Amino acid sequence: MAKKKGFIDQLLDVSKHKSSGVLIPSTFLAIAVLDAIPTPTDIGYFYMERWLQDQQDNPNYWLYKTVNYYGWDVLWYVTLFGATYATGKTISDKLKVGVGVISLGAIAYLLWKYTTQPKE
Repeated sequence: MAKKKGFIDQLLDVSKHKSSGVLIPSTFLAIAVLDAIPTPTDIGYFYMERWLQDQQDNPNYWLYKTVNYYGWDVLWYVTLFGATYATGKTISDKLKVGVGVISLGAIAYLLWKYTTQPKE
């Protein structure tokens, strides 16, 4: 029985492919696109920002502000990584799961945004 390749082994296999030179620029482009799409963790970010407005006298204010700014994105991308890594066997399967998670996240964010805005 062959041992299942780990994540690093899979990355090394991809790097040996003749078109792997586009992997890094494509990754950066994908990150830029993903950063422009609203995510469900944006909900946590905005709630935390509202809470932080009342915490400006707190000695840990800038620590909270920093964790809030960077932490939610990290949480989202770790979730996205975990969902795509743990599911599917082929890159096509993993891509479908990733796009599905991103789409569901964007829909959840937009629903939250438009259902919580005050009516004019």
